[in-house]
Amino acid sequence: MNDNTMNDFERQLVNALHTIGNALSKLESRGPENTWLDSADYVEIDYDPRVYADMQRTDHITTTLADGNMRGTVTTWHDDGSTGFYISSDGDLAVKNPEELDELAERLADVYAPALHEIASAWAQRRIDGRIPTKEAA
Repeated sequence: MNDNTMNDFERQLVNALHTIGNALSKLESRGPENTWLDSADYVEIDYDPRVYADMQRTDHITTTLADGNMRGTVTTWHDDGSTGFYISSDGDLAVKNPEELDELAERLADVYAPALHEIASAWAQRRIDGRIPTKEAA
């Protein structure tokens, strides 16, 4: 899609995605900060496994992310023993102005990305410990 065929909304969307991408790309240069630990308003992580026999799954690690009302889980499926991380959203990510988009981009980089890295580390360690199956979901 080029500038000649994009409408205003599409241009705004491309710009918003570009801004978010830039913020995420700067994450590695920010150092080992874990501001998500102090951000209970935005991120919660539950490390207690929950078995849902009727749904044939076990959720090992669950997170909720405030923006977009997102929920993520490290889930093992009982039928084949495979495990993956799944994230779903009950809402939309919507901002009213460029300043709010900048704030969202900062949260993505400073809060959500480090929290997801924490979940990846916990998942990896629990695979090593034998508490989460190592077979990967397709």
